Amino acid sequence: VMLCGVCVRLCVCYVMWCLCLCLCEHRMLQLIAGALLGFMMSFVALIYFLKLRQSRSRQTLSHNTNDSEILLKSLATNANARLCLFTKSTLVHLCGYDPSAPSLRSLTNFDIIKMSTECLFARQAKLWGSSDWDPSCSVAQNVSVWLNAFTLFGAIQRGLDGFLVDVVGQEAGQTVELFAATVRMVLQALSEKDPSGYRCMEKDFVGKRGWVFSFDNREYFITTFAPCYPAQHSRYAFGERQSCFILFQPYSSFLWHDVGRDTPHTNWSNPQTVRDKIRVKYRSNGREYPIPDNTDSFPVAHAFVRPLYDSHETVVRWWDPLGCNDIPSSSSTSEPIPLEQKKDA
Repeated sequence: VMLCGVCVRLCVCYVMWCLCLCLCEHRMLQLIAGALLGFMMSFVALIYFLKLRQSRSRQTLSHNTNDSEILLKSLATNANARLCLFTKSTLVHLCGYDPSAPSLRSLTNFDIIKMSTECLFARQAKLWGSSDWDPSCSVAQNVSVWLNAFTLFGAIQRGLDGFLVDVVGQEAGQTVELFAATVRMVLQALSEKDPSGYRCMEKDFVGKRGWVFSFDNREYFITTFAPCYPAQHSRYAFGERQSCFILFQPYSSFLWHDVGRDTPHTNWSNPQTVRDKIRVKYRSNGREYPIPDNTDSFPVAHAFVRPLYDSHETVVRWWDPLGCNDIPSSSSTSEPIPLEQKKDA
């Protein structure tokens, strides 16, 4: 509003000055004044149309819309959605709560891990969080509460590093087996609501190379933390006893932080890349995590829930409802899924 007022005043003064020049007898000055006047009027018209377009965009994203689900679907398919800025009232209307609020319980519960972990960019990470978890409700019911927020997060992504799910309840993360079942149920509940219809959790190659968790055609790496892990473990929860956490990280976030390509090789004595520096820091603090011999063929699902004694010789089959006990990893590393078969699946 202030900018428009200034522009109006400048235009009025400029028009008066041009009129004075037009009244003079010099032909050249009259031509110059006319040209400048035309340029200024074109500039004012451009500003007007830009403001009008911005106003219409705000009306489209207004919290006065009658159908938030339709708006979410349109955002999910709009490549420009990640450039939008949402007010708090708009977020509350679309999601039912503000997933970016620093006071959100899921984010405050995660603060001790965020500030203590060895990850170099964790402290500055911009996260959205799930709504308050209700232990008296089912996993699917809890997921439905923050489903809109997760969908909107996927549509935006730009400038956001992760979506955090806080599962409250001692039984959820008391043992690795219980925690694995919790992760499976959360991911299954999301997969069933996948707007794209792909439903990655229903595929028969979850524990094999070529599978990745996806929702609404966007892929995520998942890191988990739970009270069952000891202090020497890379998934240690730093004393948080009531919550276990599932962090959905868009792969684009690794690019923004220049983590670099995943590789089995580490320069332990003189780390240069961000990834090497993170690995060195984990080792120096006594929480070294195993690095696959071949990062290109390593099934990404094996990294979601780590065994109590962390190694790549065993894997937690968290995706298997028949049992999540540690088993030899060789039984889950069959031939890679061909790209054509993956698309058909």
